[in-house]
Amino acid sequence: MQGLAAPGFEGSGTLEATEITVSALSTGTILKLTKDKGDEVKKQDLLAEIDVEKLILQRAQLAAGLKEIEAGRIGFGPMTKPTSDMPLIWI
Repeated sequence: MQGLAAPGFEGSGTLEATEITVSALSTGTILKLTKDKGDEVKKQDLLAEIDVEKLILQRAQLAAGLKEIEAGRIGFGPMTKPTSDMPLIWI
């Protein structure tokens, strides 16, 4: 590519660049990075440890709420199929 280099500059070589975007499947605070920038990584390598305590607590809270909802149902439980003659229950 002529015209891009400073006058009197010439060179040749190989340029290799690979950039990959990495994202987490869950949110949380990064506690520890296990790799540095430029380190080679392989599939399934652990790159970071993420604090997921808030997610665990949120899941427990949602499970408890679901149990409350299921306990409050009238007429059928989790093993009974609703039929067209059963009353609708609005929650």
